[in-house]
Amino acid sequence: MSGKKRDGTLFSFFNKKTKNEHVNISNIPNDLDVIEDPDKSDAKIHPPEVLKMFVKEPLTNYKKAPEFLKHHASTQYHLLATEKISAFIQSFKTGESVEIMLNNKVSSIMESNRKRLVPIIKTIIFCGHNNLPLRGHRDDGILDIDSALVGTQGIFRSLLAFRIDSGDKELTNHIRSCKKNSTMISKTIQNDIINILHKVIIETIVTNVKKYKYFSILCDETTDISTKEQMTFSVRYIDMEEMKIKEEFLGFIELNSTTGSAIKDTMVKQLECYQLSLKNLRGQGYDGGSNMSGRNNGVQALILKDQPLAVYTHCFNHKLNLCISKACEIQAIRNLVGIVGSISVFLSTSAKRTNIMLEIISKDDSVPVPQKKKLKALCATRWVERHDSIITFRELYSYIVITLEELEKMSDSETACKAVGFSASIKRSEFLISLEIVANLFSYTKTLSLVLQSPKLELSKAFSHVNDVINVIENIRENSTSRFETYFKNASDMAALVGEDIRIPRICGRQTTRCNIQTTDPMEWYRITIFLPFIDHLISQLKIRFNEKLSEVMPLEGLIPAYIDKYDESNIIKAAMIYNEDWSGQIMDIQSEISIWKNKWSNIQTIKPDTVIETMKHCDEFFPIIKTLLHVFATIPVTTASAERSFSTLRRLKNYLRSTMGQDRLNGLAVLNVHNKMPINIDEVINIFSRSSRRIKTEDWSI
Repeated sequence: MSGKKRDGTLFSFFNKKTKNEHVNISNIPNDLDVIEDPDKSDAKIHPPEVLKMFVKEPLTNYKKAPEFLKHHASTQYHLLATEKISAFIQSFKTGESVEIMLNNKVSSIMESNRKRLVPIIKTIIFCGHNNLPLRGHRDDGILDIDSALVGTQGIFRSLLAFRIDSGDKELTNHIRSCKKNSTMISKTIQNDIINILHKVIIETIVTNVKKYKYFSILCDETTDISTKEQMTFSVRYIDMEEMKIKEEFLGFIELNSTTGSAIKDTMVKQLECYQLSLKNLRGQGYDGGSNMSGRNNGVQALILKDQPLAVYTHCFNHKLNLCISKACEIQAIRNLVGIVGSISVFLSTSAKRTNIMLEIISKDDSVPVPQKKKLKALCATRWVERHDSIITFRELYSYIVITLEELEKMSDSETACKAVGFSASIKRSEFLISLEIVANLFSYTKTLSLVLQSPKLELSKAFSHVNDVINVIENIRENSTSRFETYFKNASDMAALVGEDIRIPRICGRQTTRCNIQTTDPMEWYRITIFLPFIDHLISQLKIRFNEKLSEVMPLEGLIPAYIDKYDESNIIKAAMIYNEDWSGQIMDIQSEISIWKNKWSNIQTIKPDTVIETMKHCDEFFPIIKTLLHVFATIPVTTASAERSFSTLRRLKNYLRSTMGQDRLNGLAVLNVHNKMPINIDEVINIFSRSSRRIKTEDWSI
């Protein structure tokens, strides 16, 4: 092997014709070492490719050597080799091992890849938090920034292009230097990252549930846009550090069967998936469907066989809705609800009719403009809106009458015909009296409905609110004459606004289909025929449906200082013994602790705590059994409103444009949207991603 020459002399060799040819070494780049192999000097060489002659075979044709060498000096693999040999020489001089050098190189590649993933993960989180669809019609291949910015490649790629356009250097460097199979923005990578985000959020929630031991489950079912039966799955537990009741959404489960046994098996399997023990289950919250609440084969009964301490609660909001629906079966009230619903749909579904009504309201300067200017349709599932629709109709009554009178004059025969019928219906005395009665009584149940939807509500407080409303309505019933006089006067004023009077319907000698009270006083007639039956039905329904006092566990309410005298001590001890395995003691232990507890609060004259959470703040290590019992009592669910709210997320996520979304992707995006305030550790997400088959630790995506 000949040495490298840098003195400008000629470098000679034999060509295929055995003639000497020469090349001037000064024409060779200074950073290249020229090595001559005598064994190859007489080989028959045709003009080779640069990669072949310098990597696989030596250079023997020196005629174009300067051109080939200059090109070779600028190639990426030569620069990388130069960097490696420099590092090797440096390590040789400093004594640093090759193993350390390799580890440093791997660490450098890994750190570079992690930085490339950060803006991609943040963009997916942004889309999930804001319920934005990620994919577009064409969203494969290398990111075309100009095309993505105009929105032809989906929101996810558009947001990436927007980040690049706004100066995100890491993302810009990644997109420009990555290989086609290492862009990390494909739909497959999206699904992987969404699944990891879902896993991180769920693990955070489940860790807290395990930490505080006791929990309840909240479930409900609905059918999505692709006609799949989806069951929402949530948990309720007490955060003992923050002293808060929390109800957390965990995901949707596709049901292949809606029988009680099938749903129960699915729930148990899901709990095993989350590694939540059935031993710590202390409550169940469902609606009143037979497959959920059935005494023998319902889900609650089957769960109770495996875990007798999992107390079942029929959702309080569903029960309130059933009370109101049953009370509204009185003929006059039923007709009112039907007419209000039909008129609301008639006026609100047409832009032209809505604008006519808005114009009529804006022209009225005689009274303050009402806050609500549009009617709400009666909703079968949204409890507050059902109350609001009647109350809003009452407030806008005079404007509705004028609007219908205007619509009677329209050339559209169908619209005019309906307007005439609706106008005549709402001017009837029976309708006006019923509207006034229902609007006033619904104002009480509306407040109750709002309160019962709180995820922080406790069982004792829920019953207290229900009893408060029952007491108020019973007071109205006791003073029915004076109260109805006010309602009758208001109805008479509404009738006067439309040029009508409150009259008694015609009375015939023999009548079997309606009330035939022998009185000539309109106020007395409507009080007896409509007001009293409706209020009696409402009171009886509230008492019947909320009379389920959960008699076995409700005496634990007596541990709350505000209700300490409400229950006999023997009943409290009996309820405490049900949960004996949770506090593991003898009956004398709980007896002595309750006696000390009662004595403590009997000497306090200030305002006493009236909730479980407030009471638990006063339970120190001196009252361990009482603290455990209060913990379990607060875990028992009141309503499934939190579970119901997840259906709104489902409808926004899985719509007619995204009806084929897979279950894993659906759950990942749903959890991101519902828990959008939960902080996410990006490094943890990347760590999980790096443990997959993507080889983030060793593969350099830039070459």
